[in-house]
Amino acid sequence: HDYCPTVYEQPWFEGKYTYYSLMKDCWHDNWFYIYEKNIAPLLIGEWGGFMREPNLTWMTYMRQLIKKYHLNHTFWCLNANSGDTGGLLLDDFTTWDTEKYNFVKEVLWQEGGKFVGLDHEIALGKNGISLKDAKGL
Repeated sequence: HDYCPTVYEQPWFEGKYTYYSLMKDCWHDNWFYIYEKNIAPLLIGEWGGFMREPNLTWMTYMRQLIKKYHLNHTFWCLNANSGDTGGLLLDDFTTWDTEKYNFVKEVLWQEGGKFVGLDHEIALGKNGISLKDAKGL
């Protein structure tokens, strides 16, 4: 997990931090080296937060990192009642938080404009594709 400033206050969030300072002060030594040295598969198990500062700057840098290196990740969370991050669903549990969804959408796995599911046979939703269709596995 990599937590936003309002969930887990850390020294690397003090002052005016940047993408590069986060890489140096946090990401690299905590987990990015695993990807960089090809030690093992890497999954950022949880990242996300409310779409306002101080979280938004950190979320933007995290999204930039995920996109640049095509990192596997789990955006947190779906449910609306997560008190420290909020969810991709609004309080009625049926309506998407469009701002948050549009923010994370560019780092969701897509091939040819279709979202890719992790199942080898079952497509992701009615407009998605299966892993087999995406990669021929």
